[in-house]
Amino acid sequence: MFILVSVMLTQFGEMMAVAVLGVFRSAQLASDTTSLVFSASGFLSTGLIRSVATMPKVLQWLGYVAIHKYSTEIVVGNEFHGLKFNCPDGQPCAQTGDSFIDTYYPDALDHMDRNFSLLGGFSIGILIFSVLMFKARGTPTLH
Repeated sequence: MFILVSVMLTQFGEMMAVAVLGVFRSAQLASDTTSLVFSASGFLSTGLIRSVATMPKVLQWLGYVAIHKYSTEIVVGNEFHGLKFNCPDGQPCAQTGDSFIDTYYPDALDHMDRNFSLLGGFSIGILIFSVLMFKARGTPTLH
């Protein structure tokens, strides 16, 4: 499942670069903008650096339009479900993977189908957006 999510994210990133190329008409600017937006989206919306519950409301809302939020829930739900951890005495930690999921990604296991559907929807949406950008502005000549 990890490979499928990785391929879908890669495909989305490539199509996002094509869409941005349709807007800016500069391959270097499109590449830089896409990597900046994609990286910022990954850091802010996944909850890996700061839990989603403790983020400001604006960043929580922005997470709903970021593909990384849904892909992270898929990967975490798949990788941590059913695991048991050995915790050293005197240190707080999650005893099971399911308790980790419930704490940091509640309902990730219940929303697995929804998250895959959203990944597909994001991919189709960015494909349509990139085609529209090139149709609206015409075919560029890259020098």
